[in-house]
Amino acid sequence: MRLFLSVNLLPEIKKKIITIRNQVKEITSQINNLYIKWEKDENLHITIFFIGEVSEFKLEEIIVSLESIKLDVKEGIIKGKNINAFPDFSYPRVVFVDLIDENNWLKILHTNICNKLEQLGFLPDKKFHNHITLGRVKRQIKFPPEIDFKNINCDFEFKANSFSLMQSTLTPAGSIYKEIKKFPL
Repeated sequence: MRLFLSVNLLPEIKKKIITIRNQVKEITSQINNLYIKWEKDENLHITIFFIGEVSEFKLEEIIVSLESIKLDVKEGIIKGKNINAFPDFSYPRVVFVDLIDENNWLKILHTNICNKLEQLGFLPDKKFHNHITLGRVKRQIKFPPEIDFKNINCDFEFKANSFSLMQSTLTPAGSIYKEIKKFPL
């Protein structure tokens, strides 16, 4: 099974992110030959660590290890910042909402998770960056300079105090996510 760890969003925050995504969608619809696969409403989340394919046997080890995570900072204060892209707007591959991690809770959580999972042989697949993916660009394009996301209001805030172990099932219609276990902190 294919697994990742995430901070899942409450419905009222997802609603705000959907509004932001739809505004980005509207702006980018002006670009010819652009194809962005937009994240489904129900799949919006903050990825903390991508684990990858694991066996049922390894799943139990992962759960036991993650259950032992305790943070000094029990709650994160997460805020929306702006629209951004990986690696950048010149040749975007991923369009996302950049986040402010006010008390470094996400970073602390990520570090603790890395420490636990490295003991089980799992290494992070990339450098951690606080964000919520809106869509993935499917063709090599460049956003023209006249495309401006600065007027999109990314002003939202929420508190986080748990993370979840998620299963991702790939289908022709896109990924289907299922929460396996929630870890309150």
